[in-house]
Amino acid sequence: MIEGNEEFSCICAKFSKDGILCSHILKVIIEKEISTIPEKYIKDRWRKKSTRVHVRREQEETLAISALLRFNVLSRKSAILNSKGSKTKKSMEYLLSKFSKLDVKLDVLFGTQQTIDGNNQQ
Repeated sequence: MIEGNEEFSCICAKFSKDGILCSHILKVIIEKEISTIPEKYIKDRWRKKSTRVHVRREQEETLAISALLRFNVLSRKSAILNSKGSKTKKSMEYLLSKFSKLDVKLDVLFGTQQTIDGNNQQ
């Protein structure tokens, strides 16, 4: 089979209706270990235009996106750690102690300390 010459069709006909490959065809592409989607399945309307206008983003928007990306990266990593830590009582206690230490270090980093009632002080 020559890569790029594959023919895919599905009874849901999402590609013929919307010009988007359906999850069924994408699953077949993954199972056949095809590394690139054949050109005929990428419609011109979904391609980047070569005469693209570059607009500079506002600084606040960039910071917001960066904060969101950082949050997502950290969320993924903490979910993996939580999964490992929840397997045994010992691993949970270990992870909780590390979380407590990290919390204190982050407070020091940001110059805040939590009071007993949960309010932050600088």
